[in-house]
Amino acid sequence: MSINFSIFPPDPSFPFDYSSLSASVISFASDPTAFWYGFLSSNFFLSFQFFLIIISAVFILGIALLLVKIKRIHRENKKKVISQRVKFEEVKSKRWEVVQKHMASDNPAEWKLAVIEADSMLEAMVKKMGYGGSTLGESLKLVKKSDFITLDDAWKAHKVRNFIAHQGSSFLLSKHQAKEVIGLYGKVFKEFEMI
Repeated sequence: MSINFSIFPPDPSFPFDYSSLSASVISFASDPTAFWYGFLSSNFFLSFQFFLIIISAVFILGIALLLVKIKRIHRENKKKVISQRVKFEEVKSKRWEVVQKHMASDNPAEWKLAVIEADSMLEAMVKKMGYGGSTLGESLKLVKKSDFITLDDAWKAHKVRNFIAHQGSSFLLSKHQAKEVIGLYGKVFKEFEMI
């Protein structure tokens, strides 16, 4: 069935050509799938798809960068809160001075005392951070690596302290080893502005 649009004479006061519109309407009415197929395979639609892909990629990249930045800011803020909670003011520096005095000695027993005192400082710090556990080892197991960058250093140092505590005088600790262990504690304390 064809529609005859010639019965509608063009209006000279309205500058719009009905002939192309009527052809589109007739085409769509007779075969809607052909119309959509033609639209979907048109250059305009392909260009629009490409534009949307580019915009989507830019948005995804922006979201990823924002998430990384938010995570970094969150970690920095958490550290600030923790360090404010953990600070011992004058006491912290005095305890570290005691550790340093023990290390300055030539007596191997003093070096062991330095490690034990530093470990005691670490335990007090971790407890003030809010981690539970009846021992420092149990507390360190609860700490997330993202909250405690020097966690591995804390573990290494604490293991040496455990050797000292369990083996006593039979455990031999050289001054060089003691300095390394105290250096590990120092890295942990510097992360949280304890020294």
